[in-house]
Amino acid sequence: MSDFEINDESDRKTIKFLDNPVVYSLTEMFGITAKNSNYKVLLLSSGLPIHNDLEKFADFENFCDSGKSPEDKIGQSTLISGMLKGNNSKTINGFCNKCELFFAKVIDNKSNVNISSVIAGILWGIIQGVNIIVIPFTIDKYDDTLNDTIKKATDDEIVIISLYGKSKSPHGSYDNMIKFKYSEGKLIDEWSLKQNSNMISILSPKNYEPFSMCGSSRFMRVSDNEAAAAFGTALTLYGVERCNSKGIEVNNKNITNFICED
Repeated sequence: MSDFEINDESDRKTIKFLDNPVVYSLTEMFGITAKNSNYKVLLLSSGLPIHNDLEKFADFENFCDSGKSPEDKIGQSTLISGMLKGNNSKTINGFCNKCELFFAKVIDNKSNVNISSVIAGILWGIIQGVNIIVIPFTIDKYDDTLNDTIKKATDDEIVIISLYGKSKSPHGSYDNMIKFKYSEGKLIDEWSLKQNSNMISILSPKNYEPFSMCGSSRFMRVSDNEAAAAFGTALTLYGVERCNSKGIEVNNKNITNFICED
């Protein structure tokens, strides 16, 4: 039984070859430039990605499927990682090849995820000294311990990002995260960002399709939720970098201001 809903994968589409190389660049999309060097990103997802074009990872821990293969069996971790650290100029070139990417497997091979695994992953990220923790699914089920763990991370100036979701709990949702949503802008020709408090909506130009890597050598049109996680990570890295360059506190308000106002 899963505590959280792993988001819809119906808009995925597998292909063998890419017609053209895919380059993910904040400069080309939003007119902003990030170095992203030496920043540590932890992805709480479906396991260890394996693909020929993926940059090496920093570290890994398995918080579910004890005794089973730590590899990504459902694809989410691999797809997001490819958009971030794909390193082949002829196929996928990711947003942030210079950042260090950590993996914590919290989604099991049946697409279930438990609160305890997410808590363990966040605590491991604190120990590893990461800058950003990415939760690529909606966190809608409220839990006091999880909320306290998120606060512990943000008190250490670790930024946690997740996806949009409507709270199913009368106790509310988690306010210490930046939440992203991605969709195609049906009638627009340029990239657009819309902010509502700590929530950011990313709109692509019409007919845009985000692709990434899957399996050992194939490619796939990623789901909108996976795109939101990858785009959100790259934008958040930019916001963290800007906070540090300005010598101001790394917090959600400052980061979202930099993302949406620069």
